[in-house]
Amino acid sequence: MKKAKFKNVMSKSKNKQQGQVLLIVILISTVLLTVGLSMLNLTRDDTKLSELEEESKRAFAAAEAGIDAAIHLTPGASVNISNLGLGSDIGGSAIINTTTSNTFTTSTIQKDGQYTFYLTGFNPNTGQLIENNFTDSIRISRALPAGSYCGTSEEFAVELTFINGDGTIVARRLIDECDLIAGQANEEVDFGVAINTNSFSNDPHLMFTRIIAPNATFTGASLVIYNLNQNWPIQGKTITSTAQTGAGVAKKVQLFQSYPQIPAEFFVTSF
Repeated sequence: MKKAKFKNVMSKSKNKQQGQVLLIVILISTVLLTVGLSMLNLTRDDTKLSELEEESKRAFAAAEAGIDAAIHLTPGASVNISNLGLGSDIGGSAIINTTTSNTFTTSTIQKDGQYTFYLTGFNPNTGQLIENNFTDSIRISRALPAGSYCGTSEEFAVELTFINGDGTIVARRLIDECDLIAGQANEEVDFGVAINTNSFSNDPHLMFTRIIAPNATFTGASLVIYNLNQNWPIQGKTITSTAQTGAGVAKKVQLFQSYPQIPAEFFVTSF
């Protein structure tokens, strides 16, 4: 009787151990399956990211190719990127924008740098100034540096030089909020205040904006030039190139190519 009970207990113990082993096997299998699926998903995601990065590079390269193809064309023209031989699945266009506005924002002008602004326009085909009379008022503000800048390494002044159609300098004005240059009160104007060109000329064609900054660490200034009465003439070519791959990845590249910039060395400051 005792033997039978012992056998019964041993049988139950063995069954219990087998059940525990089976449970452990199931748990280990589940963990291995989960890890395997995770690795598979990671590999799949990495593959997708690699493909997306490759498509992104192709789209960006195609958009840049559109810029290169359009840079020598005249305003209003466009380029069909699908005709550039970059692949049968590449599409898009590069367009030379001719939109005008009464505001123009310069690129960043560095210390002692100058930006040539065409008051009456420039003909890129003939390489000559457009000889319309300019009788409007101008207002200038700063886009960069933003915020308070006087007393910092970003403080600067702006010298404005106005040139007639015959190349004669007819006026100079100074914007000097930080009082960097002394003794020029009669020729100073402020940011945001209208400059009436009729007060010194009825025929200015060019305006040179020159940056004067005392600090070597000055990072540059960008100016916004407003025409208070009408839109400015085109100051250069803005090319917007958008390319898209067959996978639906699109990239947009924009380039502004200004009309000829006259070096600052041609006009020595009088202040």
